[in-house]
Amino acid sequence: IVFPDQHSPKELKLEVTQPEKSDNAAAELYGIKVEINQMFNMVRVSIEKGLDAILERKSVVSYVREMEEKIDIIHDGIIRSISKTMSSNITPEESQLVSEMFQINKDIERLGDHAMNLAERGDELLHCEGLTEEMMEEVSLLNQLVLESLKAIDHITRNPDKERFEIVDHNEAKMDELSQAI
Repeated sequence: IVFPDQHSPKELKLEVTQPEKSDNAAAELYGIKVEINQMFNMVRVSIEKGLDAILERKSVVSYVREMEEKIDIIHDGIIRSISKTMSSNITPEESQLVSEMFQINKDIERLGDHAMNLAERGDELLHCEGLTEEMMEEVSLLNQLVLESLKAIDHITRNPDKERFEIVDHNEAKMDELSQAI
């Protein structure tokens, strides 16, 4: 922003100043949190429906696919908002928060992918004679990992801490393995 200095009109010169931290960044961060929470709730519902569908032997692929498309749109919007926020005049604390939000966004989107994989695997299981004990144990473990990750992410969206990120990353890797096994 350019302001004239405090001199007489004859000595008028332009002075370039940096705006103070704007509440615009705070508004952007709040908007990102709202979108992350919306995406989180969509993923949670998709996962719960996918797990229930396996146990109830029904298909939810079309529902979860529709939700996954919406999740991807929100995910892309959050990335754009994060990029915009990072390029604005933000404090170091806000920069750290934006970095954490980026990680949360990525993790939630990956959980959405797992929800889709789960729904597809559940659909495949509809054509099986029955679930074996081993398959039920894997579904149960997957359910446990998912619920633990969802709880950690829900906590992170309210109060970020490194331990919760590690839980989600660890569980996300285990879910990848189980998704391949089921």
